[in-house]
Amino acid sequence: MLGYIIGKLVYKSDGHIIVDNNGIGFNIQIGTSNIEKIGALGTEVKVYTYMSVVKDKERERMGLFGFCDMEELEMFKKLISVSGVGPKSAISLLSTLDVKSLCSAIISEDIKKISSGNGIGKRTAQRIILELKDKIDIIVPTENVKEYDNVSKDAAEALIALGFLKSEVLKAISAVDNGTLTTEEIIKRSLKLLSGR
Repeated sequence: MLGYIIGKLVYKSDGHIIVDNNGIGFNIQIGTSNIEKIGALGTEVKVYTYMSVVKDKERERMGLFGFCDMEELEMFKKLISVSGVGPKSAISLLSTLDVKSLCSAIISEDIKKISSGNGIGKRTAQRIILELKDKIDIIVPTENVKEYDNVSKDAAEALIALGFLKSEVLKAISAVDNGTLTTEEIIKRSLKLLSGR
């Protein structure tokens, strides 16, 4: 499998690029939000890639999907692990929402925002939330959750280790942390919320 491709960007349009690597032109499908970020024509670019192979009754279809960074690639992999989310729908969603915005929408269960991608309906958005909200590996700000400093991160990790769901922990810490508390104080106050006392 191809992890990434480095080569000269020889073509780009809405939805795909061609990267020349030692005389071989790789046709890569890419999100519209990455078309400008990827670089200018004629320059050397590095594109992280995912090879998709879909088998149906009649034939085998292959597609090469590209990303500007590993964070976006990993989010793409999480999305296509959800039943009903194919590579094209995942690319569309990541073109509509960047990784942090998408993680925020999943944690805050924002169905409307998630269903803004082409091919992502309300039911699929609900499945994305259900299957991914406790698999999000990065802590990101949402309307209800502040961006964490190291103290808050330590508290979050401790609470998750105690068996609480990550999404619940993030909301609890956001509610109690005023920026002046120690790790221990955040944990104690969050535990009261999480245990309903």
